[in-house]
Amino acid sequence: MDTELLRTFLHVAQAGRFRLAASRLYVTQSAVSARIRLLEEEMGTRLFHRSKKGVQLTVAGERLVQHAEKLLADWNRCCQEVALPPESGALLSVGSIDSLWTIYLMHWLAAVRGAIPALAIRAEIASTADLLRNLLDGQLDLAVVFETPRRPQLVAVELATIPMVMVSTQRKQRVADAMAGEYVFVDWSPTFSAIHQQHFPGDHTSHVRTSVGRVALDHILLSGGAAYFPEPLIRPYLAKRKLYKVTDAPEIPRPVYALHQAQRAEHEYLARAVDHLRQTVAERG
Repeated sequence: MDTELLRTFLHVAQAGRFRLAASRLYVTQSAVSARIRLLEEEMGTRLFHRSKKGVQLTVAGERLVQHAEKLLADWNRCCQEVALPPESGALLSVGSIDSLWTIYLMHWLAAVRGAIPALAIRAEIASTADLLRNLLDGQLDLAVVFETPRRPQLVAVELATIPMVMVSTQRKQRVADAMAGEYVFVDWSPTFSAIHQQHFPGDHTSHVRTSVGRVALDHILLSGGAAYFPEPLIRPYLAKRKLYKVTDAPEIPRPVYALHQAQRAEHEYLARAVDHLRQTVAERG
């Protein structure tokens, strides 16, 4: 069985359209169609109902989803563990978005390596969407994000609630002036975006929009402007008076989650790693 066929099948099942799955896989739509046809030939049955509105899983396709997720997870785990150095006891693959890496994960990595020296760690920074895909594919054991999807195969551990605050490079700036000026919109998560829209209804045009906190932070420090950030991330810049809180802007509290697959709950070191993460979060405030 070609694992790339299974990965493509899961992307199509999630996206509901060949074109969207192709864009996520960085291949052509015809390549995705060819892979699905080949997989259906190997399985001896149709896996999708096709229509002008997209595709839907057949009964056979629904049955295959759970098996495909487990097969991919096992294969990815196999590839990672075979490559471990001889002295390593186990591998833990961890990912987060860039801002949470800076706030928590880089400190957690130092702590957990000292506490569990036999544990090999593979760390990555990616978008929330990519982290969730890698988690479901079995390429990650643990993901730290602001958003928790409703997936029965995932376990979400709430670590903390972080206030998102609007800051500006100008002192004593009012929120109306910040929004009308060089405001940078950071798409921290779908929920954050929805709450932001509730606080600031109407058409607030941002000339710079990004889903990467570091991009927004670097931009306003270099060129001036305002944006929402997790308070712990910009605390040092507030202390050095490089940034200032927009005092009449509402704070937007966002929970931080550690996600892992339910089937990985028995991982030898996963529970200990999560405990160390809780401790790091508590220490960092």
